[in-house]
Amino acid sequence: MNRRHCLVFTLLLVASVAGCQPHSAGSGAVVGTSNAGTTGTNPGVNVPGRPNPMDLSRDQLKAIEEVTSTLEKIQDDATADAVLPDLKKAAIRLRRINEQMMSLQRVMTDADRAAAEAQFKDPAIQQHIEKVMEAGSKMMDASFNAQLKAPGKRKEIQAACDMANVPKLPNPPKKRK
Repeated sequence: MNRRHCLVFTLLLVASVAGCQPHSAGSGAVVGTSNAGTTGTNPGVNVPGRPNPMDLSRDQLKAIEEVTSTLEKIQDDATADAVLPDLKKAAIRLRRINEQMMSLQRVMTDADRAAAEAQFKDPAIQQHIEKVMEAGSKMMDASFNAQLKAPGKRKEIQAACDMANVPKLPNPPKKRK
C-alpha cells in the first residue's frame, strides 16, 4: 500500500475518532448516544441522531478485516467465482461505513477538529489507528494477491474492491511464481 492510501485511512480515522463533541442540554448534563444507545463522555460521544465516531471506526476496522479475509479465500479463478458475491457484500458494508465517516466530517465544527487533534495523542486512540492502518495495508495486499492468483477474474475482483473505495492497481499485475 502506498503512502497516499495510508494517509487517506489515517485522515478518515482521525477525523472520525472525536467526530463531534458532547453538547450540553441546558442543565449542564452531557448528552450523547452511541449506536448502541448508551450515553457517556468517552471520546467521540456525539449528539443524538449521529453515529458515535469511535463505534463507527471500530465498525470500519471490522469491515476492512471482513473484506481482507474474503479476498484471502481467492486461490484461483474458480474460487474467485465462488467468493465474489461475499466480497461484494463485504465491500458494500465497508463503503457504507466510509460514507458515514465522511458524512460526520462534513458536519464537524472547528471545536470538533480541535478535540480530535487532542485525542489523537491518547495511547488507546493511537493503538486503534495503528490497527486500522495495518488492516488497510493487509486489505491492499490481499486485493493485489487475489488479482494475481485469479488473473481471469481480475476485473471482477477490482470492481468489487472499487465498491469499498479500495484503490485500483496502477498496472495489471504480473503473475508471481
